[in-house]
Order: sequence, then structure tokens, then C-alpha cells
Amino acid sequence: MVNSKRKKVTTELSPHKRLGLGYFIAAAIFLANPCLNIVDILPDFLGYMFLLKGLEKWADLCPNVRDAVQGIGKLRWFMLVKMLAMALVPLVDATYVLVFTFAFIIIELIYAIPAAGRIFDGLEYFGTRFDGKGVFRGLKDLRALTNIFFFIKSALCLFPELCELSSYEYSGIVTGGVQINPATYKNPLILLNILVCTVLGLTWLINCIKYIKALSEDTGFLARILEDYDREITRDMGLTVRRTLRSAFSLIIAGSVFFASLWVDGVNIIPTFVGAALIVLAITKLSRITPIAKSLKVWAVLFTVFSAASFGMMITTEVVRSVATVDLGYLTDNLTLIIKSNLADELTLAMRNDLVDAVRTFDKYIGVYAVFFTYLAFELLKYVSMAVTVGKLVGVTRKLVKMHLGADPDVTDNRLISIYADNQKSTNRSIAAGFVLFMIAFVLAAVHGIIRTAIPAELYIVPLIAMGIWGIYMANTLNSLYDQIEYRYM
Repeated sequence: MVNSKRKKVTTELSPHKRLGLGYFIAAAIFLANPCLNIVDILPDFLGYMFLLKGLEKWADLCPNVRDAVQGIGKLRWFMLVKMLAMALVPLVDATYVLVFTFAFIIIELIYAIPAAGRIFDGLEYFGTRFDGKGVFRGLKDLRALTNIFFFIKSALCLFPELCELSSYEYSGIVTGGVQINPATYKNPLILLNILVCTVLGLTWLINCIKYIKALSEDTGFLARILEDYDREITRDMGLTVRRTLRSAFSLIIAGSVFFASLWVDGVNIIPTFVGAALIVLAITKLSRITPIAKSLKVWAVLFTVFSAASFGMMITTEVVRSVATVDLGYLTDNLTLIIKSNLADELTLAMRNDLVDAVRTFDKYIGVYAVFFTYLAFELLKYVSMAVTVGKLVGVTRKLVKMHLGADPDVTDNRLISIYADNQKSTNRSIAAGFVLFMIAFVLAAVHGIIRTAIPAELYIVPLIAMGIWGIYMANTLNSLYDQIEYRYM
């Protein structure tokens, strides 16, 4: 038992773990794989989230790294949109895929390349300031390889999609001589993209791991950084509160994006369980600075489980599309005919033929409806747990307002106390208005989710817009609350 406790303490005090070096490796793994247009098996969004987590402490001590964090913080939201847009690839024209691919590549290069440069500049700063020998070991090579990898990865991802700009089928009619159709090169270019980017990505990943290992082995260097960090940063409780709130609020805002439902061909292409999982992470972070009721944690986990089950049933079966082709009233008529036939004393030949057809129809479709109603049950449980989770989160937010926006105990000026009280009331009214907007959007989304097979498919736009309005309002409210709390602790 003693050894176990000693091992736990040693792990917690490990310099490379405290400085988040493991997150750098996780980020490199998610960023190293090739992309096919905007389809990314290991989403870059998660890679940049890991990178932000790893840079937290470094950014507190170095302005260059802090600037990099700000740039990557903006980039992650674009990568979140890219992750959602992947679901549209099979549903839109190839020209739109080209536009999406080009746009996200340009955005990523605009933010990622300068951020990478600032990170490497920051590492040089740390090496000089804290006498680090491992920092400079392979730094220039990794810096050059990073730039090469991101540019080549972007170019090879874009080239196959440019084949869609071919005008061969039109120019061949009026132009003599041998014509070359660029579209025939698309598959070879895709193969070239996969091969080159896989090899180059693995090379870059291996070099990243070697570099991180060299850093982690320079324990004296890391210890000197942590000593300075503890002296300048750790004792600043206001910074801890601000950082935790910023991270938690960002997760809540990102999670709310997945609350909306975008129905394409009878399938909701937005995975709600991803948003639920982000809410669970946000609650975990908030628990570090304020007591969180166990019931909220339980409901958030249930929300994740139910939404995952609902989404899984929807995409792994043809229930949603199949049920739309089955008339429930027609099925009920067949069941009624079967019951009447069983109650009849005698059956004519016509009645027997109708009974055989009714039984066949009932047997054919009853299985579809059994699975469909199971899906609806999970859908209903998803919405119930969503409402309870958001409601309890509103309670936590109001608690934060009371804890951090109230007057300090030593304030005796009644005028100041009144100003703080009015500010709290105004913020609580904004939070209450946001919850009302959520309930309106929630009711519209829940009703549509349950009865959508019986109404025109185009009506999905109503709950989508309502949920979008709530999301924008909620994001503004949380950002405003954070700004007020940040001002109190500056």
C-alpha cells in the first residue's frame, strides 16, 4: 500500500507530465495522418485540442507561445466545422467538396504555420532562459520538417479535387487533336496523396516523438521551468479560475453545436453524443473550482449514452428510411382485419385471401416498427436527459455568478454592494432568458424528432434555426460572464 501511494505521488510530480509533454505526442498522432478532401479519419480538431492542452503552462511563461495558443484557439473552431462538414461529402456535388477542401486548407495554413513558428521560437526562448540542452537537439530539423509536412499535406489533399475543374467533356467537341481528360488522374493523385502523406506523416511523427523524449529526459531543465511556474503562476488562484472557466465554457459552447439536428435523407448527420461528451468534460473541469452535484454528472453521462444509442441505431439500420415507406394506418388496418377474422365464425374465400395478405403484410413490417419504436424510445430518453442536463448546468452557472460576481466580504460601501447586486441580477436574467430560448428550441426539436415521419421533411429547418438562435445567445451570455469574472481576477 505504501509503495502504491509513493508511486502515485511520484507520477503526479513528474515534470514531463506536469508540463503536458504527453499531449504533444497525442496532438502529433491526430495531425500526422493524410486527409482525403475534408475527410479525416483522426480529426484535426482533436489534435489541436490536445495541442492547446499541452501548451497551457508554457504559454503562461512565454509571450510567443501565448500568441500561438490564441491562433490555435481560433483554428480549432474551424476544424470543428470541418469535422461536421465531413458528413456532407457523400451528399453534395464534387464542386462543393472542392470549395470546402480549398477553404479549410487555406484557413489551416493561415493559422497553423505561424502558430508552429511561434511555438518553436518559444522553445528556443525556454532553452535560453532555463539552460535547456535537449531543447536545441533536433529543433531546426523538426521546424523545417513541420513546415514541409503541412504544405505538402495540404497540396496533395487539394490536387485530386482540382480535377473536378476539368472542361474536357465540353472542349473535346469543338477542339481538334488529342485531348487529355484531367479527371482520369484523380484516383492516381488520391493514391499519391495517401502514400506520400503517410510516409511523410510517419516521419514527422517519429521526429516529434524523438524530440519530446529528448525534452522529457532533460529533467533539470523541466524542473527549472516548473520552479519558475510555481513561483509566478501556481499561487495565482485568479488565473486558475479564469483558465478553468474559459476551458469549460468553450467545451459547453462547442458541445451545443452538436445539439442541433440536420436531417439529410432521413438521417441526422450531426452526432449529438459528441456534444454530450463535451458537456461531460466541461462538468469535470467545473468541478475543480465549484461543487458539482453528483446528479448532474449522472444525467450528463446518461445523455451521452442515450444519444450514442439513438445515433447508433439510426446509422446501423435502415429503420429511419424504411419506416417512411410504411403507412402505419395501413399496418393498423391489416391488424384490425386479422383480429376480425379471428372473431368471425366463418370465413369466405375472399376473406381468407384478405387474411393471408394481411398476415404477410403485418409480419413483413412489424419488425421494422419494433426496431423503429426502440429507436424512438432512445430518442425520447436522449431529449429528456438533454433537458435535465442543461437545466442543472443553468443552476451551476447561477452559482458561479453568486460566487464570483458578488461583492467581497470586506466591502462596506452600500453603493458598491448595490452595483454588484444589480450586475448579478442582470446576468441571472440573461441566463434565465437563455434557458427559455433553450426550452423553446428543445420542445421543437423533441417534437420533430418523435413525429418527423408523419410531417413534411422540410420542417426540420424550424428546430434547426431555433437551436441555432439559442446556441448563439448562450455563447454570447457565457462569453460575457467570463469577461466579467476575468475582470474581477485581473
